[in-house]
Amino acid sequence: MTQTSRGTAGIDTAKAKLDVAIQGPTGGQTTAFTVENRAEGWRRLAAALAEAGVERVGIEATGGYERGVVEHLRGAGGSVRIFV
Repeated sequence: MTQTSRGTAGIDTAKAKLDVAIQGPTGGQTTAFTVENRAEGWRRLAAALAEAGVERVGIEATGGYERGVVEHLRGAGGSVRIFV
């Protein structure tokens, strides 16, 4: 039987920043970092997710502050789930 694991990421949303945790495809070490919750930070986040092989992202819904980054990541072809 073949098993496939994908890299995943979780994002905690705030007005000014996004706290990100990435877990690799084999369930290995978790990497955590923070980016600004604005276009420049979203671009850095998308690049970091692609580099880490992340295929699925879960993000916390927080008063609409998640909308811009969700749109950006989905526009880049990412699979993003919003948790309310």
